[in-house]
Amino acid sequence: MEEFMKQWIGLVLSLTLIIGCTPVAYAEGTAITEINPKHSLSSGQYYSIAKLHDGTIAAWGMNLDRQLGGTTSTPSDLIIHTNYKSGAAGYNASIFLKEDGTVFTCGGPGDEALHQVSGINDVVEVYSGWNGSFFVLKTDGTLWSWAPGAVGNSWGLLGHANTNQFDLGQVSGLSNVKYFDTQMKTCFAVLANGTVWGWGCNDKYQIAGTTSTSSVYTPRQLPNLENIVSVSDGVNFGTALKSDGTVWTWGNNENGQLGNGSKLTYSSYPVQVTGLSNVIAIDAGDGYGLALKNDGTVWAWGRNDYGQLGDCTTTNRSTPVQVKGLNNVTEISGGASHSLARKSDGSIWGWGYGAGNILLAAMGTYISRPIQIFDGDPDNNNNPPATNIPTIKQIFTGENHTFALCVDGTLWAWGKNAEGQLGVGSTGNKNTPVQITGIGKVISVVPGLNHTFIFCEDGSIWTWGKNDQGQLGIGNTENQFIPVRLQ
Repeated sequence: MEEFMKQWIGLVLSLTLIIGCTPVAYAEGTAITEINPKHSLSSGQYYSIAKLHDGTIAAWGMNLDRQLGGTTSTPSDLIIHTNYKSGAAGYNASIFLKEDGTVFTCGGPGDEALHQVSGINDVVEVYSGWNGSFFVLKTDGTLWSWAPGAVGNSWGLLGHANTNQFDLGQVSGLSNVKYFDTQMKTCFAVLANGTVWGWGCNDKYQIAGTTSTSSVYTPRQLPNLENIVSVSDGVNFGTALKSDGTVWTWGNNENGQLGNGSKLTYSSYPVQVTGLSNVIAIDAGDGYGLALKNDGTVWAWGRNDYGQLGDCTTTNRSTPVQVKGLNNVTEISGGASHSLARKSDGSIWGWGYGAGNILLAAMGTYISRPIQIFDGDPDNNNNPPATNIPTIKQIFTGENHTFALCVDGTLWAWGKNAEGQLGVGSTGNKNTPVQITGIGKVISVVPGLNHTFIFCEDGSIWTWGKNDQGQLGIGNTENQFIPVRLQ
């Protein structure tokens, strides 16, 4: 029996990643005709901000500098903000915009509480960058920036003609700005004429067209980029979307983030990403790129050490791969090491380090395929999984449901439950973790699409969930809503 269990456990461990990442058949993606504002979703340095269906703003994840906007610096608290139009996550500080054009910030080097920024109005969009640097786009097409001190203006990030100016000032030499992005060290802006301008850190030639790696302190036009509709900063590389639906990149390529299959370490001029067409939105994380196509699918390339490409691996990709199991997507966002997507039904999905999920962020772990964070159902109040369960050892995912195996051997489940796949004795969906009872101390879990097998420390094997094809092996074809012992 002991040898039997060892063999089965070995097989389970070897199959878990394969089964958990089996491609799922989804309805064909619908064409996307309108993209939400950029900061309806925003991925920062290990934390996230998202606008929910009811107009509230949710912030969750890392919170050491009070960047979530609450009254404490407790990591992973979910904070719900009301009366804001949008919000943006940065390195360690956040910025929020109200409908009346006023601006509020929090976090940063001084652990600032959420407060209104004086002297700013007529703002249409807000952005957060490196270490408390903030940017706002005004209705007249001008871009303004400020920071709490010199550290927020590293590499000339603020774009002021006077590099010693840290308080609010206009970014030098730019007008008719239509799109802007910064994540950490570099800034990019798209003007109404479709040209791209950049400034800030240039250590990997991310300010395209330069002949040295010196920082660029005021905006300069990037070459060979015309008819651009959006641009994104990937920390050490840039990516741009042309009006014809093609994607272009430049800068560092150590992780394949140029996306053209090249083995060059960098490119100081834009190159086209291989195999992408009909793209309607882009975003970049730290060393990786994301693209949303008009069929609602998401594609990714570059750095993948934390599963941020969502392809069920941690292998870097030098050309785009499709993010597993996502269709009907309307919005994407890339962060330091995690990614977010919003689907047409309003649900929000995450993957990578912390997966943008408060439960996984608390664990300090990653997942290499998308999991659902918010379900988009107004009746569920958009609550993500709670964190009041024992310390988590490992996460397992089925088609649309999730299991958390805790260090004490208990097993918790949440998500879709139409076939009883959660094993909690009912078929109602669960948007917070529920403990699976009646079993021993669990040592491993093998989830299928809608059914599950577990192995317990006492040598027992249990199963539950969908059974229309007899897949549970219990001698009938009836679905099982609670664990049934096999061995």
